[in-house]
Amino acid sequence: RPSNPKNNTGLVDASPTVRKFVCECERVRVRELSVTKASVHQTVGKLGTMEAEEVGFGDILQQAEQLNSEIDSNTELPRVHRNLRQVLEAGQQLLNRTIQDVSQVNAETKASVFLGSKGLDMSRFAEKLDPFYMTRGRIETMETAGELDIERYLKNERKNVQLALVDRSSKQLLRQLEETVWETLETDWKSEKEDILGSITGSLRPVEFDLRQKSRSGLKAEDVSLLSKTEVTYAHEIDNYNKAVIRGLQRPNLIERLQVAAKNSGDKNSEELWETVVSIVSNLPYDPTPTVVERRTSSKFVKALLSRAKKFLEKNFFLKLQQEVWSNVGKTQLGGSPAIIPLIKGFVAIKGIRSTPGLEEGPGDSGAIWAIIYYCIRCGRINEAINFMRDCLGPNEFLDMMEEYMRNDCEGLSKDQEYKVRLEYRRVLKNNCQDPYKKILYCILGACDVEDDHPDVISRLDDYLWLKLSQIRDDAQSRFNSDFLTYEGFQHIISEKCGETYFDAFRQPLVYFEALFLTGQFEAGIEFLSRVASMKVHGIHVAIVLNELNFLLTTESKCLLTHAEGDPPGVKRINFCHLISKYAKVIQNNAPREALNYMYFLRNLTDEDGTNLFAVCVSELVMDNRDFNLLFGYISSDGCRTPGLLESMGIAAGPIIEYCASESENNGLLEDAVTLYDLASKPDQALKVLIRLVALNVTKNPLPDSPRLRIQRLALSIAERYHRSPPNVLNKSASSTFFILVDLMTFFDEYHAQRYDNALLIIERMKIIPLYKEEIEPAVSNFHLYSDEIRMNIPDLIVATMEALHTKFKKLKAETKTSFIPSEGGHPEVQYLLDIKEKVRTIITYCGMIPYFMTSDVYSKLLHMEVQIG
Repeated sequence: RPSNPKNNTGLVDASPTVRKFVCECERVRVRELSVTKASVHQTVGKLGTMEAEEVGFGDILQQAEQLNSEIDSNTELPRVHRNLRQVLEAGQQLLNRTIQDVSQVNAETKASVFLGSKGLDMSRFAEKLDPFYMTRGRIETMETAGELDIERYLKNERKNVQLALVDRSSKQLLRQLEETVWETLETDWKSEKEDILGSITGSLRPVEFDLRQKSRSGLKAEDVSLLSKTEVTYAHEIDNYNKAVIRGLQRPNLIERLQVAAKNSGDKNSEELWETVVSIVSNLPYDPTPTVVERRTSSKFVKALLSRAKKFLEKNFFLKLQQEVWSNVGKTQLGGSPAIIPLIKGFVAIKGIRSTPGLEEGPGDSGAIWAIIYYCIRCGRINEAINFMRDCLGPNEFLDMMEEYMRNDCEGLSKDQEYKVRLEYRRVLKNNCQDPYKKILYCILGACDVEDDHPDVISRLDDYLWLKLSQIRDDAQSRFNSDFLTYEGFQHIISEKCGETYFDAFRQPLVYFEALFLTGQFEAGIEFLSRVASMKVHGIHVAIVLNELNFLLTTESKCLLTHAEGDPPGVKRINFCHLISKYAKVIQNNAPREALNYMYFLRNLTDEDGTNLFAVCVSELVMDNRDFNLLFGYISSDGCRTPGLLESMGIAAGPIIEYCASESENNGLLEDAVTLYDLASKPDQALKVLIRLVALNVTKNPLPDSPRLRIQRLALSIAERYHRSPPNVLNKSASSTFFILVDLMTFFDEYHAQRYDNALLIIERMKIIPLYKEEIEPAVSNFHLYSDEIRMNIPDLIVATMEALHTKFKKLKAETKTSFIPSEGGHPEVQYLLDIKEKVRTIITYCGMIPYFMTSDVYSKLLHMEVQIG
């Protein structure tokens, strides 16, 4: 065997078992070959002898079988009919079957091979780990200490404290980590939930989740960053437009202003996008159709849309044709400012169209006449095409058709004439004509062979759109005829049959948007742009423009793009509220005023319950940032109200504040509800919520930063203001209840601070519970006049008063050390103790007379204190 690790078989470093097996097989094979060789010689000799003796075929066969049996009997192992590679593979299979149940051996073997390849010795690897195990053992084990070995005892105690501290810290850290992870997951899900609902619109693109890391405050990176230049430019124009609307001034042309903003942003794609939008929807003729669906599907609107789309494509093509011709002026040899026909001839020369086989040449130097006529019509210069054809071919039938086509504003021929064109095309041109430009001209004028895309002429999407828009016919009888192309049918081809995959939409978003917009699928184009990060801001403002022009079909569905029942086929609606509110939430942290400007476009929309969507979105904005002072203003201590951002924009804030207050109350945010009702000048609702809130916290200890202390500050500020300038409250009992609860909070403040004298003075002044016998009957008779919020706190009030009396009694008794024997002219301390006992009896009597159920704990506390006082 060679000394090189890579042996003759091409195998590297086989295991010892396999090498031994291969060597044994080679030895057997050599022995077999030697035996076989000797047998062959012997057989040849016998055959020679038998040939001499003229032995028959049966004898030869018998001799061969005998030789075969001798070979089988002389070998120790069975004969091997394999090469060395096959033998090695068989050995490896045997090894795997041998150790397949011993996974540990296999794992150790693989680990040894892997570590050996990295230069580590597996046999000495365990020795390197011994210090770590020894260190852990020293930390975890404790030394045995005797009863009088104070030093070891203290050492063990110190280790116990250290281990307990480490264990507690690790558990606390793991718990905090788990809470942080769950909070982050919950925040991620809440932020993506609406995106998922809005993205499930049948798009072929999978839903993309926002996996960017968030800051500790829970804000996304896009929220922390400032607005981009494009967003700022758009927001400025939106602000100017809303100011004009709010003040009742003449509204600026929003679509033109946004187009200028797009140009100022320096984004070429946005310029092309707005050029498309302006060309299609700007200054459309007024349509008195009552609903947007009827307006969008009317024949008048469809004709205007198709005409504008064709003119837009013709204008762009002519500009590109001019640019290409002038950039190759050396080839065309044009001088000065050429007319349309020389310009088109130069374009034909640059493209090398004249060399295309089958083109019909005109007389003289006219060139490819049908190609020139096609490009004239493609540029929107049909008058030039008619004059050129008249000069070249003279009067003819196709010239008459072109003149009629021009008189009809390029919207088609008469039915009879169109039928003749279609018939001539099927009989003569379709299979016999070799000029592709002549065929496409007949297809344009006669709207025939709509299945043919004419690849010899059409090479760009703009050309394809222009061709199909020219072939659309609005004929009710042709809607079910496959040889006609309808408006709805072409929309289906673009959005459904081709779709985002065919157009490679996410690499060329502007191309797909133009295809949708030029075919009247405004909502589908906006929904597509909203899913493209770089084009999202443009899609939002296109939707705003269409909504202001009453061309946008809106819906209240949870999905962003849907088809509503009752709408014509192919008509889709977009959730305009979801689109605007989602964008406003992104910019609300950096630009709240701009966010309100965008929400203001929802002022004329309502939800299923009839609630104004502008109020709903502002309420959500308020609930998110809870900055009431910024949006709604605030009321100072002297009662003067400072307006907020809404009122500074000229928006009536009262109904919105009231709606936000109602939503806060329904969601359990009672403190916010009180503040908002107070801002909305609704004192009755504010007192109603505040009474409920104070009643639940009046008996609690006012600890620092506690909800009770926060509620008390709110109640005191409102109480001082209402006391200084009483509001017009319809429910007078609510006002009195509120002031009583405020006094009770003051009582419990003194009680928890152990200032019992002040607390008893407050109770004596309020006369809610009697302290003297003559006050019992009035107090019992007035008990039913109190509201439930006051009566629910009377048991705690009685217990607190009794504890204050009991504490003063014990303190005074300890100071005087008297025996409580009443005598005339005794010490004043003794008389004071007798007054305390009288007050206690009065309170016990009052408790037994009021029609109010108190728990057994309250009665037991009262009786216990009465017994102690005696």
